[in-house]
Parts: sequence; structure tokens; C-alpha cells
Amino acid sequence: MSSTEMKTVSCPSCNYENNVTVYKTINGSTDGKAIKEKMLSGELFRFKCQNCGHEAMLNYPVLYNDMDKKFMVFYIPEIDRTSAVDEKLEKEFAYEGLNDITRRLAGSFNEFKEKVHIFDSGFDDCAMEIAKVALYDVVSKRTGDTVKGGYFSKYSEKDGTIGFTFFVGEENQIYVQTTRVAIYKKSAEIAAQFKEDTGRKFVLINSDWARNVLYIYKKKNES
Repeated sequence: MSSTEMKTVSCPSCNYENNVTVYKTINGSTDGKAIKEKMLSGELFRFKCQNCGHEAMLNYPVLYNDMDKKFMVFYIPEIDRTSAVDEKLEKEFAYEGLNDITRRLAGSFNEFKEKVHIFDSGFDDCAMEIAKVALYDVVSKRTGDTVKGGYFSKYSEKDGTIGFTFFVGEENQIYVQTTRVAIYKKSAEIAAQFKEDTGRKFVLINSDWARNVLYIYKKKNES
């Protein structure tokens, strides 16, 4: 079951102190679809001041876990590879004894949603990050502009393709690029060479990780 706690949130517009219920954990195996849909839409993170009606997004840590599909995604806003995860939080959500659970960190809400989507679809996120980064140059050449980021957005088993939505240029224009599942499978072969024994802790696998892996892989194969 999910767990919640009451927080006092000061409105950035009128400074009124609101009592707000925030989620600490959400269980995809037991909580049902309604809470999950609110989580992925961002509704669970929306704040509305009880005094002036000002609306905003609250950024706070939350753990999504799905014991049926054997993964956890721990959303910690603004975290990056150089950040130290709070040891208290790490211990609180370690769930010792569950040796075959994939544990991931996400530093932004979009990364958080993407991780859940990847694992729900039965894919490996390490391979998916590598495949996505490998397409950055393809999209940049086709659009003639800089790719600012992207996320896994669709999978067609019938067509044997996966798709990514990219943000291109200064105005973050949306550009959808599909590729063959074979590219994902090749990325999985590369990812398998770089997976670490993390001691069953939460780790951050993102585009920075994928770029580093591809750089080392290319250097290794050039020699």
C-alpha cells in the first residue's frame, strides 16, 4: 500500500501555510490504476493554496515500487550523478531480502515517468538510454538543430519498432523518431558490458550515463 504524510507548505504567492498530504511511497502492485495515473499525470504533485488559490507543482521525493514487475523508481528532484543519496532514505527503502529488484533514481519528473514506462513495457532502461542517446545525432542531422533531450514514448511489437520523442532547438520543438527493435537489442549487448554490482542500491541511469558508456565502448573498440 502507498504511504503518505502531512506537510506544511507555505504558499509562494500569499505565504499562507497550507496542510498538504504528500506521498512517500506508491505501490503499483496494490494501489490500483487511479493513483498511478494521477502520479504519472502529475496530479499528485499539484498544489493549490487554500487561501488565495495559487497553483504550483510540488517537487518532493517519492518512491514508486512494483513488486509484480520487480522494479522501484525513487524520484528525488534535482539529483545527479555527483549527489549523495540520503543514507536514511536509502535504508528506509532498501527492502533487504529482495535481491532481484531493479532500483533506479530519477532526478526529474520526466525521467521518473519515463523509467516507469520503460519497466512497465518490459524493457531494460540501460539499453533504452543507450539507444536514445545513439539517436541524438540522427535527429540533429535530420532537423539541423540541437537536441535538448528526449524520452521513450512508444513500442510497436507488430512493426518491430520503438519510438522516442525528442525536444529540438531553442523552442523545444517535438520530433518523434522511430527505430528498429534491433537497435535496442544491440544497445542491450553494450549495456551488459557496463552494468555494475550496486549492492542492491538505487542507482542513476540517464543520458549522461549512456554517453559515458558509448564513449568508453567506442574507445575500446577502436584499439
